[in-house]
Amino acid sequence: MKLIAICSIFLLSCIVNKKTIIGSYKSEKPTLLNNLFSTNCYIKNLSIELFKDSTFKYYSCAQVSEGNWWVVKDTLFMKCQSIKYIEEKYNNDPQYAKGLICFSEVEHFLIKNNKLESTITVNKKKCSIILSKENS
Repeated sequence: MKLIAICSIFLLSCIVNKKTIIGSYKSEKPTLLNNLFSTNCYIKNLSIELFKDSTFKYYSCAQVSEGNWWVVKDTLFMKCQSIKYIEEKYNNDPQYAKGLICFSEVEHFLIKNNKLESTITVNKKKCSIILSKENS
């Protein structure tokens, strides 16, 4: 009986996490202090939409990727299934074909105070991605 109660609480906590994370997120503009004193770079103009059916759309300035997401503890995981350019003319241009391939790695973000946070390396420099949940 205790095992059933523990399993029920665990399942309910997963449902609550999933419900609270669903929504739209946009990258924050770095503050003046971040720009002046941080050794990090900040990635701007990103947004993520997390849907109830565990699918997502991840927008950058040039591309949109779609796939599936899941949460483990305080981490959001996203697995790309397809990617395309926002400008339709590039989607069939062989010169840009590499940009239509999803990364094999699963992307992950730390979930913290209605924000999604991640770090990537660009040209040997550590860059932060911080996306804030939009009010619905």
